[in-house]
Amino acid sequence: MKFSVIIPTFNEEKYIGKTLESLSKQAFKDFEVIISDISTDETKKVAESFNDRLNIRVITPKGKRGVAYQRNEGAKVANNEILLFIDADVTLRKNALKIINRSFSRGKYAFVSSASLPDSFLPIDHIAIGVWNVYSAIRGLFKPVFQGAFFAVKKEAFETVGRFQEDITFAEDFDLSMRLYDAGYRFKKHKRPLFKFSVRRFDQEGRLKFFFRMSYNGIISILPETWQKKLMWEYELEGYENGGREDREGV
Repeated sequence: MKFSVIIPTFNEEKYIGKTLESLSKQAFKDFEVIISDISTDETKKVAESFNDRLNIRVITPKGKRGVAYQRNEGAKVANNEILLFIDADVTLRKNALKIINRSFSRGKYAFVSSASLPDSFLPIDHIAIGVWNVYSAIRGLFKPVFQGAFFAVKKEAFETVGRFQEDITFAEDFDLSMRLYDAGYRFKKHKRPLFKFSVRRFDQEGRLKFFFRMSYNGIISILPETWQKKLMWEYELEGYENGGREDREGV
């Protein structure tokens, strides 16, 4: 069972090295890495410095900009059966790919994720993410709640439901998981965290505002889809420094 690990990047030179280092230390080795990069800094140079440790390719999507678009472009050139989408500021446990591979090899599941941990020493961060993990586990008894920061899916299923929706400026990961679920594909979310994510957004946005928005959107996600689109609190996508709509839509 082979993986294509797809990482969208935009000016991630400070973070991508740590992410790739964690990939290079995986117990499971049968995977390629595709960096879908539109950076203006040294992200590509940092990524290519791992050529001796990883089967890595850097592509430069043309046209639109945005995380969903970059992920889709990476998937188009992926060679393998399983697509693993991760963010450029996450670190994986050494056995993360091994555990994910085991889930797919059983033949039951079409998409898989896990709970998460913050890359932080602050108790408040761990408490907040712990609450989120419990909420998503309970919600997962009925419908999936997955994070785009760490999301594995069979390529066939991904293509069948239409990939990530590139016109969505928030919760594109949630939208994909719901379309997969509605199409009848089975999912698994590991209760034990398989990755850590950077808390830089907490620092930039402020913890109170971020946690309130996360809780609010969690409640809104229960409502019908037409209401969700009207009421969901939009957020700035990971890694897009200016955060404006022009960064996401290529205006």
